[in-house]
Formats: sequence, C-alpha cells, structure tokens
Amino acid sequence: MASFSVRIALLFLVFCLIGLQAADGQAGGDICGGVPDPFACPTNCVQEDLVCGADGVTYSCGCDDAACNGARVVKRGACDASNAGSDSVRG
Repeated sequence: MASFSVRIALLFLVFCLIGLQAADGQAGGDICGGVPDPFACPTNCVQEDLVCGADGVTYSCGCDDAACNGARVVKRGACDASNAGSDSVRG
C-alpha cells in the first residue's frame, strides 16, 4: 500500500515539473528560450537564420543575434512589414 502512495506522489511530482517547464517557456514569450552564450556576442554567422524580435527588427543571425542585441524573439523568420522597426534587418 505504501508503494502505491509513493508512485502516486512521484507521478504528481513529474506532472508538476512538466507544468512548470511549460509555464516557464510561455512566461517570457521568447521562442529561443534563453540567454546566449556570452562568447557568442557579437555573432559571426555563416548561414542566415532570420528571427523576428519583439522590437520589430529582423535579426539575420538567429536567436543569439537577437539576444546579443537585447531583443526577445517572437517568431522564426522575418518580421512582417507592419511591425518592422526603422532598422528592419540586423546581423
């Protein structure tokens, strides 16, 4: 009987951890999910990887490029013309 209770408690814990992980990913709204490697700034990209920052700027070198410029990424690909800032492509 005690092992059944332990299994239920562990299952509950696993679901809580999964829920926290999901909530953490959605809270900031950054699809890249994190801080860049400090040695990645400034970025020297070889292949274009467009991401759209919350500031309306399209960053051509991906998540690290946006993060190095202090921007949260809202989507992969170029920003729409309607939300593009004055400096629409960086990188």
